[in-house]
Amino acid sequence: MSLFLEIIVSLLVLAGTLFLLGGAVGILRFPDTYCRMHALGKGTTMGIICFMLAAFIYFAWSGVSICVQSLLALLFIAISSPVGGHMISKAAYHYGVPLWKGSVRDDLQADCEFIREDKADY
Repeated sequence: MSLFLEIIVSLLVLAGTLFLLGGAVGILRFPDTYCRMHALGKGTTMGIICFMLAAFIYFAWSGVSICVQSLLALLFIAISSPVGGHMISKAAYHYGVPLWKGSVRDDLQADCEFIREDKADY
């Protein structure tokens, strides 16, 4: 592996570490569940994507199976992590976890009223 690719791999690992650190700090510092889920979802998704890209570049000449595995892991994480975070946040809202007092908008309020009215018909 050339020096240039080693620098790229090192920068990707560093970027992934910084994203994960940002997510961890967001969990500690943000005021409510929804902001924390946002920080966790973005931080872990971007961090793991950077790690998987670094693994892909590092092992690109070692064999095809490792490259395919890292790309499939990258694809799976990129699709499932944001969807999972969104579903957990939406479930928390439906179960009545309160918003932060400083929240300006409540975009899910109309959806919840529609769902509650729909369930009342049964």
